[in-house]
Amino acid sequence: MECDYGMARNEMAAEHYDEAIEILERLGAYEDAEAVAIFQELPDDGNAQFDLGLCYASGYGVEQDLGQAVEWFEKAAGQDCADAQYILGKYYYDGSALEQDYAKAFEMFTQAAELGNAQAQCELAWMYLERRCPEPEGGEPELSDMSAAEFNSLAWYALDERDVKAFEWFEKAAEQGYAEAQYLTGTLYSGAGRGVKGDSAKAVEWYKKAADQGYVYAQFNLGSCYYNGDGVEQDYGKAFEMLMKAAEQGLANAQLAVARCYLRGEGVKQNDAKANEWIDKAVEQGMDIDDIIAMYQ
Repeated sequence: MECDYGMARNEMAAEHYDEAIEILERLGAYEDAEAVAIFQELPDDGNAQFDLGLCYASGYGVEQDLGQAVEWFEKAAGQDCADAQYILGKYYYDGSALEQDYAKAFEMFTQAAELGNAQAQCELAWMYLERRCPEPEGGEPELSDMSAAEFNSLAWYALDERDVKAFEWFEKAAEQGYAEAQYLTGTLYSGAGRGVKGDSAKAVEWYKKAADQGYVYAQFNLGSCYYNGDGVEQDYGKAFEMLMKAAEQGLANAQLAVARCYLRGEGVKQNDAKANEWIDKAVEQGMDIDDIIAMYQ
């Protein structure tokens, strides 16, 4: 019933400047053109270079010009501006303002991650997890060369050092309060066998942190944990509460789960009409009819 961490990745195709626009809010003390003039007067200041890059990237006070934006981001990145390094990493990763280059994206994300940028830490973790990173020294582990005893003693979750690196970077970002990373740290603890030994209780801890910030996938997974008693005492009431929060945010799987709760009277008074309402919402989003049929069995 839990979401796979890949589902979150597929939802991350938003405009590149969503994060950058949040930073732009601090420019509110200035008129648009005045802000640009001030930044241009500070040519050797990394923060000013970054802000100027944002202005060109978003058309804030100047005509939008991604080429100029990249130039200013590169200058800022050269002065250890983690935010600029992160944005350049995004450009290289998706091939938007720069030619797609995973090696350069990895380099930029690494620089920003090491400076403590939580978003870069999360992106770097994804690159390790998706194998868009350098090959480990010594290559892939050769299981065929192992004895039976060695094979049986393997810590599967740590078999590939890239998975371990992915978990480490997700956890670093999670510890900074980055909701997506908290959710993803939880999914790896939930027993995905990638980078860390499964621990359902720790998975629940991280889901709670992300759910408290309104992260929809964490709300759904936490509700699923309460529903199934996975890593936490089974509690249909809490399960329904969390699943409803995710359903109200439009997550189809959660909407179907809420319908099931109404249908079976689990954590809420049984109500066929309410169940049908939530089924309709899930269907509108393309929920597979087989999943709906299975709910009645």
